[in-house]
Amino acid sequence: YKVTGVQTCALPIWDVLRYFVLFFYVSSAIFKIYYGGIFDSQYFHDILSSQLLPYYAEVNQSRIVSINAYLIKHNGVAYSLYLLGWLIELLPLIGFFTKKYDKILFALLLLFHLCNWVLMDIAPIGQLTLLLSFCILKSNVDSNKIV
Repeated sequence: YKVTGVQTCALPIWDVLRYFVLFFYVSSAIFKIYYGGIFDSQYFHDILSSQLLPYYAEVNQSRIVSINAYLIKHNGVAYSLYLLGWLIELLPLIGFFTKKYDKILFALLLLFHLCNWVLMDIAPIGQLTLLLSFCILKSNVDSNKIV
């Protein structure tokens, strides 16, 4: 496999970006273990209770408020979602050992951010931009079509 010109530069950039993204999410999962949030079934309930206070103050009846209210009343469902989110953040650990599952991992990370947007009204523009840029760069590197 011969790499020339701009491609020589793109391959290391691809790897650096890939490892940065993996580290970003895995470290978040590790911090949840280290600080104990993952072991506290009330933690996500408390986050949800405070996250949308301005919406409640406005007596907002939006979809986000309805979902939030449901999760506050059903702590077991909320904690299950929190654990699922934590697992999705931990799964990129696999990426440090193989590139085989990159597409699945990054699809899960996109899903994670879209769910955060729906559940908590946190617009993940930066993270989505990073992940989508990563996918575009990866497809260009894989097809040897560096732009």
